[in-house]
Amino acid sequence: MAVLFLLAGMIGCAAPGARQAPEPAPRAENGEPVWQRVRFRIRWDRANAPRWHIDALLAHRVAAPALERERNALALWRFHRRAADDATGHAFGTLTFAAPAVNARLCRSIESDRLVAALIAGGVLERVECGGFGPDKGGLVEATSDPRWSPELQRSWPYFIMGASQTWLRLIDEYARQAPPAGAPQSLDENLALYEQVDRSVTRTWQKEGHHAFLHHLNALFGYAPIDVGEASPRRF
Repeated sequence: MAVLFLLAGMIGCAAPGARQAPEPAPRAENGEPVWQRVRFRIRWDRANAPRWHIDALLAHRVAAPALERERNALALWRFHRRAADDATGHAFGTLTFAAPAVNARLCRSIESDRLVAALIAGGVLERVECGGFGPDKGGLVEATSDPRWSPELQRSWPYFIMGASQTWLRLIDEYARQAPPAGAPQSLDENLALYEQVDRSVTRTWQKEGHHAFLHHLNALFGYAPIDVGEASPRRF
């Protein structure tokens, strides 16, 4: 089940040069929102490449149904993917900006998921962790943004990455619906094989169509202004 919702914000107008008060954090149902991360620790043999398809399986079969059940209570949400040769290793995260009670329900729902239990028993997952970002910043929209960015971008970026996460999830859903033709997979191995195939299809779409569909249209949204990509001169897409 893909999560197909997008929360729109209202932006007020001010006279040119007028100072506006900072926009308050988006309010979710059931109280003031705070950030929570549910992190899936994925077992990774460093001698081999990360098994990125497990992220797709977790997003589509575990995270998406839980997010859908709480859709009206979420102010913001997104995915986070990473794999590095460090203490954290390969981890897939679901971050939600919601009331503490909502975050707690999401955590319980994911931790008790049958597929999660099967992945842990099968040695695919090490564990699932739920945690916040501390009382000093957990209630800020920008709490999960990169602190090296400008404050304006930190507060705006969570809306962008939520939409990008929705698009990635929708692509997974599109390709998962196309296979297998003989019905839904039953065993853990069948599920892993299916999402390995799905992940390859999503990756091909990104590699073949991402330049125009994502980079070009994002550049157009910003008026085709050239961007610094670490080359000799800024470039457009």
